[in-house]
Amino acid sequence: MSTLFPVGHVLKGRIGQYVISKQLQETVWLAKLVLPLRAPRTLARGLDMYLILTSTNDRNHVQQLVIVKSVLNHPRVANERDVLARFTGQSPYVRPMVDEIVEPAEPVTIVLRHLDSTLLRASIEKTLTRKELKYVSRRILDVLRVMHSEGFVHADIKPDNVMVNYGSNKTDNRFTDVQLADFGGSLPEDHEHARKGTPIGAAIWRSPESLFGMSWDVKTDIWSFGTLVNKFSLIVPALINANQISRLDSSSASSTGPTSTFSVHQA
Repeated sequence: MSTLFPVGHVLKGRIGQYVISKQLQETVWLAKLVLPLRAPRTLARGLDMYLILTSTNDRNHVQQLVIVKSVLNHPRVANERDVLARFTGQSPYVRPMVDEIVEPAEPVTIVLRHLDSTLLRASIEKTLTRKELKYVSRRILDVLRVMHSEGFVHADIKPDNVMVNYGSNKTDNRFTDVQLADFGGSLPEDHEHARKGTPIGAAIWRSPESLFGMSWDVKTDIWSFGTLVNKFSLIVPALINANQISRLDSSSASSTGPTSTFSVHQA
C-alpha cells in the first residue's frame, strides 16, 4: 500500500504538530498530537473541544491520538473539510475536524478526532443491546436532522462510519460517545450528482433510487439509516452476520470506486 506519509513523518497544522504512527487505510493515518497548551486555542473550535475531551495531567503538553486524512488528485478530503466547517458545532455527534495541515500545504490534509472503534467492529465483538441501538440511533438521527434541515445528504450512512468510544462493559450500554464520520461524499440534495443519480456509498446500504441510478435526496440517508437499524435490531432477525457485512461492504466500496468527485462549492 503506497503512502503519502511514512511512519515518523511530521505534519504541521495551524495549531499543533502531528507525528504519523500508523497507516490505517490508503488515505487514513493514525498520528500523535503534540501541542503547547499556551497556543491560541481560539483558532479551532473543534480542537478546543478535543482538548477538553482528552485533557491530561501534563500542564505543558497534550499528546493524544488523532486521525489524519489526505488524498492526492481527488476533492474528497477538501469537501469533507468544507462540510465539517459548516456542521461542526451544530451537533455534538458530528466527528469534528480538529486541525488542518499547513505544511505541506498540498494535498489538502485534515486532522480529525480519534475514537476507540466503529459500530461495525463493536458489533462483531459483541451483539448490540437494545439500549445501545437506541443510544446510537438517536445520535445518528440528530446529525441527519441538522444536515437535512439545510438540504445536505450525508450519502454514506453505514456501521463503519459510526465511531464509538467505550465505557464500562458492566452495563447494557458500552458506549460513552457516538459520532458520525466520513463526510467526504456529503453534498446538497440539489447538486448535479444527486439530480443525475450518481451512485453513492456502499451498495448494501444504498437506497433503491441510488441503486437504480435515479435522482436522490435526503431521504436516501433515511433508507440507509433504516437498513443499519434493521441489521442490528434485536427484533428483526439479521440475514447476514457482521463479518459478512464487513466483507460485502469492502467489496462493494472497491467495486464502485470513490463515492463521488465533487466539492460543495460546485453546487
